[in-house]
Amino acid sequence: MIDKVCMELISHFQSNMQSHHKSESNKRIIDAIFHPLVRLASLRTFGLAQINPIEEHNAIFAKYGEVAFAKFGGLLVPSSIHQLKNAVIDGTNRKLYVAYKTNSEYIAFVAPIKSVAIAGKPSKLIQPTYYTKLGFSISYWFILSGMLKPCSLNRLWVASNGRLLKHSLEDSRSSLMYVTTTMPACAVEERLK
Repeated sequence: MIDKVCMELISHFQSNMQSHHKSESNKRIIDAIFHPLVRLASLRTFGLAQINPIEEHNAIFAKYGEVAFAKFGGLLVPSSIHQLKNAVIDGTNRKLYVAYKTNSEYIAFVAPIKSVAIAGKPSKLIQPTYYTKLGFSISYWFILSGMLKPCSLNRLWVASNGRLLKHSLEDSRSSLMYVTTTMPACAVEERLK
């Protein structure tokens, strides 16, 4: 249901953008709709060792200049991930947001997306070694072209419902959602009522 609402918002903004000759303000709204956010556990335990996924990904990026970030589990509506992939191919800036909960709050990180691989494992994939130990099914890969850097949750909204992300994370069990850095139309409409 959330993916369907998100796709309707994306279609609305795309048609709006075309009718306004890709004005900068409309382009900013559309770009914001497509940023995926993955929620994960802050630490992974393997035997006696604890792995910090953010540090692991950043170490690989520092060494190779790119790193693959896996999305485990079920797929989103296929058209939404394909739209994200096509937007990245077309050169539109997309970012991957990652959030996890500490004892009392959520912490977020962000990195630019270089590409999205949907079907199977890319041949030249550079990934953390702990992925092979997890044994989970990987749905798709975000290839990142930058380190995961800390970012604020205070200016991120959930694209499908217009709520501030920091308020939605506690209520939602979704491991992946789309976020925006500009207030979505549904939130604006709600505030105008």
